[in-house]
Amino acid sequence: VLAERSNAGWVATLNGVELKSVTVGAENTTGAAPWAQGFELGAGAGTLELSYQSPYEVPLSIARFVVLLLALLLVIPIPRNRRFAARRLAEYRTSGNAESIDELDRGTHAAKGKEQK
Repeated sequence: VLAERSNAGWVATLNGVELKSVTVGAENTTGAAPWAQGFELGAGAGTLELSYQSPYEVPLSIARFVVLLLALLLVIPIPRNRRFAARRLAEYRTSGNAESIDELDRGTHAAKGKEQK
């Protein structure tokens, strides 16, 4: 019997053989149910190993990996002149006011257009 709440995460092995898990404890005068974690040992002797694996361990590991991956993607530098290349290229092709995409970046094509009017 362990002094821990009964939980499916507890695993006990005796000489490498997994033991059957049981919930133990006497009902008291308040009617509380048994709560302690126990294992059926049998008559044999040997090495008893106890371990606990949280049911949230795998989902939390996946979440940590996703957050780490997103953080790594966010720190990858994006060159300034490539950030909105597709939008600028479309504007360059349709407006015809700018002589180059760099001119669109600097905003000088709008100033030239106003001067010509």
